[in-house]
Amino acid sequence: MTDVVLPDNFTLNFDKAITVVNWKIQNFKFGKNCTIDLFRGEPSPAGINGSNAQGQPSYGEEGFAGGRGGDGPPGKNGITLNLSIFDYPKTGSLWIRTDGAPGGKGGNGGSGGLGGGWHCGGRENISKDGGRGGRGGAGGNGGRGGDTARVVIHVKAAPGTLIRNENCGSPSLNPPKLWHPDHKSMVIGWRRSVRPPNTYGNEGTIVIWGVRGPGWIGGDGGRGGMGGDGPSTHQHYCGFLLRDVYGGDDGPDGNPGNVGQAGNCSKVEIRQE
Repeated sequence: MTDVVLPDNFTLNFDKAITVVNWKIQNFKFGKNCTIDLFRGEPSPAGINGSNAQGQPSYGEEGFAGGRGGDGPPGKNGITLNLSIFDYPKTGSLWIRTDGAPGGKGGNGGSGGLGGGWHCGGRENISKDGGRGGRGGAGGNGGRGGDTARVVIHVKAAPGTLIRNENCGSPSLNPPKLWHPDHKSMVIGWRRSVRPPNTYGNEGTIVIWGVRGPGWIGGDGGRGGMGGDGPSTHQHYCGFLLRDVYGGDDGPDGNPGNVGQAGNCSKVEIRQE
């Protein structure tokens, strides 16, 4: 049991390694526009990239496919808060911010391999065109967003309507695309929750609200491999009575991964004694 005082415009953050906070407060005082932030971190790291195809197949055969990218890891859920208040404040305003974190980007697919080379008939008198390049690996799916924080508040003195659960909002993607910090790829933009308009007063109000963590974008599909002895317009003369052969077509690029799902709205309980 402890006493807690938060001054005006104060934000309380927890170490990102913490997943659950159990807090019993005898005398709780907070000033105007205070915040308890239960967010646990930025987007998760990206999934593992798929492996590039190695080696070349036999004459005329299709190149080996690139490896699929790994799925992005899920975003972190908001910190669970179990808060017991024995002496409820008469002034101030407090926002309990419950945002979930974004999932990780899907890994990129690996590049397809070189197609097998062309082959003039020989003893079997069968000529073969160059093989098509290998298909690029599919991108991994984006990671699922984290859930909003679960919050349970026990209050000794019933505060009436002064504790408000505003549930949670959908992820805010603004703008639709931004440059990734590596300056080489585009990613979905993401913005954290904005302070609700009813948390600026001085009546002892507590508002519980945040946004679900967004699912992140999937990885890019890998590049298709080059056709064997390509391009396909490359003609090779095989000699008398043997048909001419051509280089192989390039392989198709892999499909990009899907965007991950957004996190869920976790349950909020307000228990008055």
